Amino acid sequence: MSEAARLAGLGVGAMLLLVTLRQAKPEMAAVFSLAAGAVILLVCAEKMGAVAGTLRALAGQAGLGEGAALLGRVAGIGALCQLGAQLCRDAGESGMGEKIELGGKMMMLSLALPVAASLLEAVCGLLR
Repeated sequence: MSEAARLAGLGVGAMLLLVTLRQAKPEMAAVFSLAAGAVILLVCAEKMGAVAGTLRALAGQAGLGEGAALLGRVAGIGALCQLGAQLCRDAGESGMGEKIELGGKMMMLSLALPVAASLLEAVCGLLR
C-alpha cells in the first residue's frame, strides 16, 4: 500500500472516530483531533525534510542562495500559520485562527518588503 493511501486511511479513520467521539464525549473530541493531527504531521515530517533539503540543494546549484532562503522562510511561515489556524478552527476557535493567519501574513510581508523596496529602487534608478 502506498504512503499516500496510508495517510488518507489514517485521516479518514481519525475523522470517523472524531464523528463518533463528538457525539459521546465532545470535550475529548478536540484532544483527539489535535493528537490525530500530530500523528499525521509526524508521518509527513520525513518527506517535508527531504523536500526542503532538495530545494536547498537546487537553490545552491542555481546560485539563488539568499532569494531561495527568503522564499523558503515565507513558505514556511505560511504553512505553519495555516496549520495553526486550522487547528484553532478544529477546536472551535475560528477567531483565533483568523488572527494567526493575519499575523502570518504580516510576518511574510515584513520579510518581503525589503526585497520589494530594493527592486523598486533599482527600477527607479533605471528610469533616471
